[in-house]
Amino acid sequence: MSIQTKTYLQKKIGKEVTRYYASVWDKTIGKTVPGPLRDTRKEAVRDEARILGELDRGVKLTRANKGLSMRQAAEIWLESSKPLYAAGTWQGYKYYYHHYLDGIFGDRKVNTITPVNIQKFINLMSGKYKPQTVNRMLTVLSLIFQFSQSPLQAISANPCTGIKRIKIERTKKNIWSIDEIGEFLNHPAVQQSHYYPMFCCSLMLGMRPSEVCGLRESDFDRDRNVLALDTGYDKYRNVTDLKTTGSHRVVPLSDFLSKVIRKKSVWKKEQQLAGKIDKELDYLFISTRGNPITPDTYSQGFRRLVNKHFPDRALPLYDCRHSFASNNLLVEGADYKLIADTLGNSVKVLLDNYVHVNQDQQKKTLNNYTDKILRVANGTQ
Repeated sequence: MSIQTKTYLQKKIGKEVTRYYASVWDKTIGKTVPGPLRDTRKEAVRDEARILGELDRGVKLTRANKGLSMRQAAEIWLESSKPLYAAGTWQGYKYYYHHYLDGIFGDRKVNTITPVNIQKFINLMSGKYKPQTVNRMLTVLSLIFQFSQSPLQAISANPCTGIKRIKIERTKKNIWSIDEIGEFLNHPAVQQSHYYPMFCCSLMLGMRPSEVCGLRESDFDRDRNVLALDTGYDKYRNVTDLKTTGSHRVVPLSDFLSKVIRKKSVWKKEQQLAGKIDKELDYLFISTRGNPITPDTYSQGFRRLVNKHFPDRALPLYDCRHSFASNNLLVEGADYKLIADTLGNSVKVLLDNYVHVNQDQQKKTLNNYTDKILRVANGTQ
């Protein structure tokens, strides 16, 4: 066991550079196991301890994969994992690797990247991006290293292990009141919008944008006036499963909403009969050109109308869902289970996400209870 040095001329700077590496004798194979070249002796000492531990545990790294670069590992992982994830999830992982990670780690050998490197990267990214974005970077890194450990056997341990995720502060959701929703849906420009029936589904049923875009003609039961939610449609134009098992649900429609959807369905059939759009397209809501509508396109249509006609009350499309939940929770005697079922959530998820609204209800209930006690105490009841 020893720490060896290697000195060579680095052409870029025109100077001799000394690097350090661990050298550990493996008696089972009768050969020396070298560690990677390091800039400091301290790093090489850590490598020596790691290699000794591996030998004690009987770990044997595949020699062919020891020189694997992060880029090579990532590409193998992406190709192998594609069938394992929902299409949107996999596309997101691919985007995060190529957009945020490849430029930093791509040329590095996977067995030379240490927890210190990862932590420094997370610290740097935390100053540039939101916690959710940084945490997603860490997730992708960890998955690649996990794959490099097994089945690739290019490393013996995942350097992301123990790295803490950035705390995400819970923020109060933006919501529109019932009056604001009514004002929006009654505006002439909104009613004339091609997306009007979709706006109604988002604001009156609290549906996720991907759920609205993924609705099929076959999901609309005209006899029972219900929507059966079973698939979504993502920004990558992939048909997706819904977020959770509970997201698969049947939602009853008001007479008004049923009439709005029927009207759009009649328009679609007219376009199909005129040969303007594909007759085989089963989506309930389609673009004027006859294509499925992605959540991003739908969101842009919503944002344009809000910015133009309601600039003082900006609201992301997804917060239509939050508005639905919050407004219904504030109703006297609100049925939490019914609201959660309509949203496709559990009661726990509903209350965890809308704790501020729940606390408003609790405060109102406790104030009413206190008032009753005081009326009895004062002899007024």
